Amino acid sequence: MRWRRAWSLVALLVVLSIGFFPRWHWLGEPWDLDEADYLYAASFGFVANALDLAVETPDGPSDVNRIRHRHPPGLEYLMILWSGLVGDSETALRLVSLIAGLGTVVLLWFAGRIAPAWQGLPGPFAAALLAAMPFHVEACKIFNMHPVSVLLLVAIVLFLTRAIQTERPRDLYVVAVLVALQGLMMEYGVISGLTVVLCLLAARSPWLRFARQAEGLRIAGWGLHVSRTLWKAVGLLAAVYFVLWPGGLIRGNAILNFGYYAIEYARAGHPTLVDGKTVYHLPLDTWLRWFGDFAPAFGIAFVLAAVTLITMSRRGWMGRAFGPAAIFCSVYLVVLFRQHTFLVRYGAHAVALMSIVIGWWLAQVVQRRPALGGTFAGVVILAATWTGMARGFEARPGLLGYHLARDTILEHFDEDSRGLVQYASVMRQYLPDHRIEAAPIGNLTDDQVADIEAGRYDYFVCHRFILARYPDDPGLRTIRRSALYECLPVIRDRTGVPAIWVYRLRADGSVVRDE
Repeated sequence: MRWRRAWSLVALLVVLSIGFFPRWHWLGEPWDLDEADYLYAASFGFVANALDLAVETPDGPSDVNRIRHRHPPGLEYLMILWSGLVGDSETALRLVSLIAGLGTVVLLWFAGRIAPAWQGLPGPFAAALLAAMPFHVEACKIFNMHPVSVLLLVAIVLFLTRAIQTERPRDLYVVAVLVALQGLMMEYGVISGLTVVLCLLAARSPWLRFARQAEGLRIAGWGLHVSRTLWKAVGLLAAVYFVLWPGGLIRGNAILNFGYYAIEYARAGHPTLVDGKTVYHLPLDTWLRWFGDFAPAFGIAFVLAAVTLITMSRRGWMGRAFGPAAIFCSVYLVVLFRQHTFLVRYGAHAVALMSIVIGWWLAQVVQRRPALGGTFAGVVILAATWTGMARGFEARPGLLGYHLARDTILEHFDEDSRGLVQYASVMRQYLPDHRIEAAPIGNLTDDQVADIEAGRYDYFVCHRFILARYPDDPGLRTIRRSALYECLPVIRDRTGVPAIWVYRLRADGSVVRDE
């Protein structure tokens, strides 16, 4: 028994080491746009974020809810608390995401201690797979809501599995609190809450039942029974959610934020180039291509696992133990394929659940044929780790080059110089005393274009991401063709890739083109 525990501890340390190093790599890169905005929102303090107060910003009056990109304030609370302990540098704040990411791996490893139905190998196998999964690794390199939300999501699945198995009210109350906390991180908490309801219905739990014989609200001859325990859980969820975010209730932002996410992002989203075409949602084949490029072994294993487990479930081989994880995985895969942006880190929620599916599958294979199955499981995990690690180390967080852009501005311009900057919130974190005006992501305003033509800006900062996504921006055409501005030497990131162009107002008015 002691030897088994020792080997288990060694295996866990190996898995955590595999998870740690790619997540740590490049952690000190410049801020990402979202990080800079969230940090700015956090600077207004707990009360302003809790109540979504109106504030004055360099771009005019706004409210903290808008600065947070219309997300709940859970991340800002973490920023305030954590920065008070370790500081607010890039590496210091991103440690929260790294810890949450590794915490998810540990939670999966010990899944059987939370949910008895998970005893055995499913948890450790899932943990080993997630440790090197590139989508999750990338999410943990940015201080945003995703790593913490994924941690809470996995906890929800585990405690819901236990609640369904034990039918103890206290387990359901734990699930309610976890859903509330995930909802405070981001709108996915609403999706998790609805999925919990779906799982309870599928499991025919005593708390929620829809059947012909059930007592309660009658719908087309069927009865919907909702127990008092479930109503108490819903009340606890709402209490935790709105006590920690009263502005969500007072100002109605809990509904408005999710409406903004579900309607605006589902309809439009962020434009990106795919095969030379601008798209607002990634086609399914693009996600499949990304899995093929970044994590082929993981993707193939998931397809095999899903097909096999569906077949087994039809024969009743799995029972209810795997049910909640399977339902959550299905729901979040749909969410992933409708996600509004092109960053692979948005797949972190889905891949955590996909890891569980693969882990369960491998555990069943080992159970049926220990020797052959154990070898096969080891090969699958090693292959997934090998193909995922390279991408994990390669992925770099933040807007590349902004550290160097800061140095260029400090060298050539003083605090009174008027600058027009793309991703201005990032530069404002580095140069808070400078006159920095935000260039809208997409198209400059007519007034900004007129000011460029009149030479009223001392400098203009253009990032390569904007050039790639909005090549026809009239403001960019104006600045590049203007006789009043010259381009300073192109700023390259630390790997030598051109990242940022800084245009400076010329004193002599001669024409200088950048090709």
